[in-house]
Amino acid sequence: MNDFKDFALELHEKGIKATMDNARTFVLGNYDRVLPAYWLNPDARIKALYALMETRYVDDFESSLKATLTLSSELDRALEHATSMLYGEMLEIEYDEHSEE
Repeated sequence: MNDFKDFALELHEKGIKATMDNARTFVLGNYDRVLPAYWLNPDARIKALYALMETRYVDDFESSLKATLTLSSELDRALEHATSMLYGEMLEIEYDEHSEE
């Protein structure tokens, strides 16, 4: 399984510069690879996993809607956090490359 350093190296090898937009594009386009790596990272925000568990206990429309909105919001936050983590790794690689020159 890949980690964020691997993803950053992959982007660097393709010549993709370290920007939040490039990191976000990668995360959204590869969420099936990024999210498993994110959840295994000790810095991950796991509130989305708790929100997912709450969906098991819904018994009416209102609680279902609330659980769905909570889960959606927490997943959005997780994707943004994953994006910032990837961006940090991308910056580190670019910095290391420039300091070696």
